[in-house]
Amino acid sequence: MTAEALTLFGSRVRVRVGGLARHEGRLLLVRHRSLFGEGDFWLPPGGGVAFGEAAETALRRELLEETGLTVSVGPLLCVCEFIRPPLHALELFFEVFPENFDARLGHDPELSGPPLLQQVAWLPWPQVQALPPRHKHACLQGPARLEDVFTVRGFLTQE
Repeated sequence: MTAEALTLFGSRVRVRVGGLARHEGRLLLVRHRSLFGEGDFWLPPGGGVAFGEAAETALRRELLEETGLTVSVGPLLCVCEFIRPPLHALELFFEVFPENFDARLGHDPELSGPPLLQQVAWLPWPQVQALPPRHKHACLQGPARLEDVFTVRGFLTQE
């Protein structure tokens, strides 16, 4: 992990938001460069909530930054806690509804240096299922079908 990432994200609880969007049997995901040097990691687009910023506002901002998509925010689906010192995050996952589906790779303005975001894609569910568990977010590991991603409720953990 870089010193910059450690300074920005380490040794405190970070609140994140994530957007789950589907289109024609595909799920919108972003491939990140791992902060731990363990290969790439796929997860729904999203990011940190700034102090004083409402979660829905942060989610719309993050989706626009990372994918170029303007979205409306639907219901809260689940909460995921990630603890792997020095990182600790509470993530709120909402269903989102894009105004269009022409996603493009954006940027993460929090980090300089090599880009954290590597790719944005609408992935078919079988391709998501084929990813090794360590290369995809916990919210993507249990569901058997794409539709099931949108019925996950409760509190998930990922280490």
